[in-house]
Amino acid sequence: MTVVCDGLLVESSEGVGECDQGEACQALGLRSDYEAYRAAHGRVIAGGQAENRDEYGGEA
Repeated sequence: MTVVCDGLLVESSEGVGECDQGEACQALGLRSDYEAYRAAHGRVIAGGQAENRDEYGGEA
């Protein structure tokens, strides 16, 4: 089964990120495997872009 989250993953550094959906993230179960967790998110941005997250479709 493929896990897909509609949330925006904001990466603070390589291998570290947080979904803007928080506890509602559909991929929370994959956090121990960061590459799978990251792949489950269709939208990933670097932390520096987070201040403009509305441009990337994230929750403001």
